[in-house]
Amino acid sequence: MDKIIFLDRDGTLNFDKGHTYKVDDFKLMGLKASKILQNKGYKFIIVTNQAGRGLFSEKDYFKFRDYMHDKLKKKEYRFLRNIFARITKNTEPENIK
Repeated sequence: MDKIIFLDRDGTLNFDKGHTYKVDDFKLMGLKASKILQNKGYKFIIVTNQAGRGLFSEKDYFKFRDYMHDKLKKKEYRFLRNIFARITKNTEPENIK
């Protein structure tokens, strides 16, 4: 059976600047602990609910996600998937994470 850890993107893998979506705001963090767990056989799934709330487009989200994936892969950080919730400014709070 696989050992899987779900990681929230902002504040875990990148510094959270408050709805971070601009490539210029990306700053990688937390890889040392993740690398130790990865070497012990854990696999990772990245999760986030940053895909909207009316502050930026899904296109902006995917651009940021792809940039982050490239940076993680260059650091030999492996992850199974990246999952995001399509949150809008009209989404009820109880439906978020």
